[in-house]
Amino acid sequence: MNTDNFTFLCRSRSLFGKNALEHLPFELSGMGARKVFVLRDNASESSDSIRHLRPAFADSGMTLGLCPPPDQNSGTGTDILKDCYRTFTGKGYDSIIALGTGPITDLAKALNLAVSLGPEVFKRGIQPQDQAKSLLPFAYLPTRGGSGRESSCRACCNAQIFELPALAPDIVLTDERLMAADTKENIICSAFSALSVCCETFVFADNPMAKAYASAGISLLMEHLFPLLETENEWNARPAAVGNKYRRNLACIAHASAISGFLLANSTSIISFHLGNFIAENADTSGLTAGSAAAIFLPRVLEQFAGNTPALAQLLLPLGGQDAFSAVPPVQQAAAAIHILQNILNRFYQISFGAVPRSLGDAGIDKSAVARLQEKIQQEDIWTETGISGAGRDKIAAVLLRS
Repeated sequence: MNTDNFTFLCRSRSLFGKNALEHLPFELSGMGARKVFVLRDNASESSDSIRHLRPAFADSGMTLGLCPPPDQNSGTGTDILKDCYRTFTGKGYDSIIALGTGPITDLAKALNLAVSLGPEVFKRGIQPQDQAKSLLPFAYLPTRGGSGRESSCRACCNAQIFELPALAPDIVLTDERLMAADTKENIICSAFSALSVCCETFVFADNPMAKAYASAGISLLMEHLFPLLETENEWNARPAAVGNKYRRNLACIAHASAISGFLLANSTSIISFHLGNFIAENADTSGLTAGSAAAIFLPRVLEQFAGNTPALAQLLLPLGGQDAFSAVPPVQQAAAAIHILQNILNRFYQISFGAVPRSLGDAGIDKSAVARLQEKIQQEDIWTETGISGAGRDKIAAVLLRS
């Protein structure tokens, strides 16, 4: 680990736990916000989160403008963005809250670009002079598990990718009162994506701050994922009632996902995450999410690229806890860490009755499909950008073959 020369940029202030929501008006007002525009998704409606958000601002002297969840069938993403832009500028809002995950955060980031840099940014793209510019205050409040991209410095708008440090939320606030009932499939996709990012960062990043964040994310996932999905004989059932314990566990998964977004902004060495998204976009299967694919690749990536680094052995500590780490001889700790990751896949395969695959074969991706995916990897430049020593298209393609 390099403790003499490192950089870790995390623009987001994390608020989590007791009274986090009540501190939000104070945090926003400290950035000059007075009139807040709230973009929300359908999950925020089902969680009744507005009932908790309104009182937090009651005595703040701030104005809270609530935008109804966008109807995805009412028009294109551009139409929705234009409507939000007209409302935002016409009523004089000065800050943004994204209440929800996924597309609603992309919409919030795109809106922030439009109102801060001007709508022409979508035609000209991000310019070098934009790198030093500030955007309006922006807070991200998840209502369920996310992809990790919500808290990163990237945004997707109508197939355009925008990357700017200021796109990362100024505030990431995770409060269990905002959590909505989520599907098991989305929870696992979110948790597995976060696990792949955190584990690879912990093993490969030569950065003490990144490792600390990664360790925290792994610990949150290992402590709260299984209790959240403990109804093994009712895999397809949604929770009958979203109780405090459910909300607490889901909030921890959502926070681990947000942590993975911080890491994505500071590391290029996350092969399993990028491979998972690559497979989800290119493989001919509807049963494999990007998160599940990333979890399948993670043990193989660690085996392929970890070499003799001691960090793989140290990964056992956040994965298994202090007792497990102390009980395993040092020479066996690396193998034990990979064994835990494989056991996670095996356990979810069992309790989901095969819905969560352990391998590409379980997901219906046969050898001929793997060969086509390997060929496509050889043609794409993204696989040369990883910071892992010795990584290249050939070795990354080999991970596919072993998965």
